[in-house]
Amino acid sequence: VMEQSPKAGEKRKQGSLIILTICKGAELKAVPDVTGMSLSKAEQQLQAAGFKVGKVTRKHVDGGKIGAVLSQSPKGLDKAPKGTGIDLVINEGDKPVPDIIGKSVDEAKGMLEQAGLKLGEIKKVQDANAKKNVVLACNPGVGSNLNDGAAVAITVAAGGEKKSAYVDFVVPSGKPANVRIVLTDDNGTATLYSGTQNGSVRLRQKVEYAGNAKVQFICDGKLISERNL
Repeated sequence: VMEQSPKAGEKRKQGSLIILTICKGAELKAVPDVTGMSLSKAEQQLQAAGFKVGKVTRKHVDGGKIGAVLSQSPKGLDKAPKGTGIDLVINEGDKPVPDIIGKSVDEAKGMLEQAGLKLGEIKKVQDANAKKNVVLACNPGVGSNLNDGAAVAITVAAGGEKKSAYVDFVVPSGKPANVRIVLTDDNGTATLYSGTQNGSVRLRQKVEYAGNAKVQFICDGKLISERNL
């Protein structure tokens, strides 16, 4: 009983008619058959029919389409209450994608080949905060299981846009010194200047750099000063 009229507590003559509203139970609907579909498409079909994805289990079946629904419960065309979670079993490969994030392109390629996979499309994006040619993302993602020999696409940093600045250093007083000015940025480490200079000489150097950078002033092998750009 969901409702009654008159309501509880109201007074009526003995023998009066009491109207009751009875629940007929949950609405039953036919479950769509989503076997063979990708997980995302299966989810769309289920939601459109008034259901949702329940527990998702993954297993490998030779010869099956990777990422496709192998089976479902309740089965397709069975009737179930609206809003029921439909459990799905998804086919996956037996070669997991290794963790190549943060690796160089060459390192990533080697790791993929060792895992029985291969390097696919390489997409470059500008990222001033990332080191050049370092893997930022991969598709399918790390841990995904693929078939033997499947390709994995990667996104790598193209290196930040070049910036420029001037730095000034003074050679320590005393005898002449072997001086080096060294830059470290997202493209690696490079010597900008190397030579012998007299003590107390002021050096001014233009620096072009990408991303995060620092410049070191070294005299006779000893670090004298370091500037972050």
